[in-house]
Amino acid sequence: MAANVIDLGARRFAHRLSDLESELIDARSAWTARDRQQAADAGIPLCWADGRLGKGYFTFHADGATAPSAREFVKTRPCIVVPVYLDATSPTCDAGDPEVTVLGIDPDAELIDLALFRPNRPDIFRTRLGVAEWLGAIDFQCAISPPIRIWRDPLDWLRANGSGLCLLTRDRMEQYRILSGLRAIQAESDGHAAEIRRALDRPWPKPRVTTTRTPHHAA
Repeated sequence: MAANVIDLGARRFAHRLSDLESELIDARSAWTARDRQQAADAGIPLCWADGRLGKGYFTFHADGATAPSAREFVKTRPCIVVPVYLDATSPTCDAGDPEVTVLGIDPDAELIDLALFRPNRPDIFRTRLGVAEWLGAIDFQCAISPPIRIWRDPLDWLRANGSGLCLLTRDRMEQYRILSGLRAIQAESDGHAAEIRRALDRPWPKPRVTTTRTPHHAA
């Protein structure tokens, strides 16, 4: 249950962690028995639906989500809020390594972001700060490691009780970096497998290479 971190210090400067923690407390306070039952009906295990998740109102943007203005709030649908934690206690902790980062309820972990999705459209999701790049945590990868399940959206990941990974980043270079570090991948469907294969195509363009050397012409 994990999340990668990019430029965490700069983003914290813009949005203090205490503010993020307050938003999580508010989201959990807004989570009602009806929300819990609806989450369970959607296939989310009770261990998640009962206490780990929250409900909040956010406006989605290309690179994250913000609290809606008074005018926007009227037409803003509620989101399910999933806390994203980083396990900073690991002696090998690397913010870019899904093997040592963790999401969930962990008193020794550090809240770094909130993953947000709308229950009726789980394929549309954002993160509060744009910091978390995936949900999930995996074991150390070796030659005999089993395939890692990759889920299309946070709801499917929750339905699987947080097993495998769900990519939150939409940046192709970051997707490539995460996926290419896995020994084997198990997709949800043939269509999803095709999406993953496209993400694994090297996403950055090759630059044109020239030289300052003056061409030599034969006499």
